[in-house]
Amino acid sequence: MSLQSYETGFTASSMYRLVHACEVYLGDTDLAGRLRTLAAQVESSPYISQEPELPEAAALASALNRFIGTIRHISPEKHDAQVTLELRGLLQEAEVALALSERRELASRVAGLYVIVDPELTRGRDVQEVTLAALRGGARAIQYRDKLRDKGDQLPIAHSLRDLCNQHGASFIINDHADLAAASGAHGLHIGRHDLSVLEARRVVYPTQFVGTSNATPEEVKDSLDHGADYIAVGTMFSTGSKAQTRPVGLKGLKRIRSLVTGVSLVAIGGITLDNVGQVLEAGADGICVISAVCSADDPEAAARALVQRITAHTAAVAGDAGASA
Repeated sequence: MSLQSYETGFTASSMYRLVHACEVYLGDTDLAGRLRTLAAQVESSPYISQEPELPEAAALASALNRFIGTIRHISPEKHDAQVTLELRGLLQEAEVALALSERRELASRVAGLYVIVDPELTRGRDVQEVTLAALRGGARAIQYRDKLRDKGDQLPIAHSLRDLCNQHGASFIINDHADLAAASGAHGLHIGRHDLSVLEARRVVYPTQFVGTSNATPEEVKDSLDHGADYIAVGTMFSTGSKAQTRPVGLKGLKRIRSLVTGVSLVAIGGITLDNVGQVLEAGADGICVISAVCSADDPEAAARALVQRITAHTAAVAGDAGASA
């Protein structure tokens, strides 16, 4: 049996199981009939690719994991329970591994200008307006942080910000809420020390959605990396009024942490401005995360562009030094 016919058979078989469920449990013959018609079309006209993309494969592992978790007719024998536990563990491992390259590619965009858009700090302007200005100025990642609205009210805004980011080749990130990240189709989720852990957040978000973390100590950074964080945010660098209850890290702390972070992007946050961004980059940050420096600026687009120019100049200088010493 070819890979394509196997995939088609598996899909059709799953659809027929849903047909049976709709008939038996719902008594909905109309829905069951429409599903049956499509299942027959899948069997007769295979449409599934012979070589699935990595996101498709990761989604399959995720779906199988959740499906097995709902099965109620597994034997109570200890052996069967152990096999089920091991299978779910392997599917979780496969899901994360298959999605890794796409997650990391999307997360790598934080290695530039990363702007947190907060409606409390936009000086009365719409978050969409400020987001568009930041993207036009060259921001490569946008995080939506809203402590005012309920999540149901945030969702349509998140959809619009995601679309803007897609149009500009930037990554869209939701702050704190894994469920909102999943519902909005965001590219990633950012979590703090008192939010869900990376492992627990991954149970909620899709396998291709990346997860970044806030950190202030080498121990926290190591814990984040051990649990598979896709980028590391460190702060605060300087005093800031954009966020309460911040913990100072400073440039010396950033330099110490730099040696611990490999394979993922390291971004600095907290009080970063055009005047001190050079110091932060020299201390080892791959990118900078700002709020007030762009959101509260008279001209957010110009503010973003000026920061991007500093980052680009620093990157070019480092590349030139590396080439000269090679």
